Amino acid sequence: MSVIVELPYARPPLTENQRMHWRKKAAVVASVRQAVYVLARNARVPQNCAHVDVSLHYTPRDVRRRDADNLVPTLKAACDGLVDAGLVADDTPDLMTKQMPTIHPAEKGSGAGCGSNYTSRRRSDRPACSLPHPPAWCFVCQRDCPPPVSCGPECQEEES
Repeated sequence: MSVIVELPYARPPLTENQRMHWRKKAAVVASVRQAVYVLARNARVPQNCAHVDVSLHYTPRDVRRRDADNLVPTLKAACDGLVDAGLVADDTPDLMTKQMPTIHPAEKGSGAGCGSNYTSRRRSDRPACSLPHPPAWCFVCQRDCPPPVSCGPECQEEES
């Protein structure tokens, strides 16, 4: 089974070449983790998989040369977000294989973007992705909402 999660970034938010204060970097890492967590939960990714392969794909806007190694910090934060979403218990090598990021050549007329995909593999000692669809995360009420119920105006009324 293969799933693609489109990240909301036109360019990678974290790179190896960035020089920023540790506090600012921590905020960006937390933001990427939270974004991937919410996107993964809303995409109803399976829970407690035995093993997954994760890769980051980036399509830049122009044809300048880029080094795929520079995208590793974004991949790491995305993997941590997938762990937060419950895809696997931890991002250790026995549960998650992180592939080298891939940079796709820019095509004329296409927009830039980042995406992360994972593929789960079945192991004999643990069930792969055994739980049913997890609840979706609501941005308004900041809680899990079961799939048949969608959060919306009723969440805003509760907070008032």
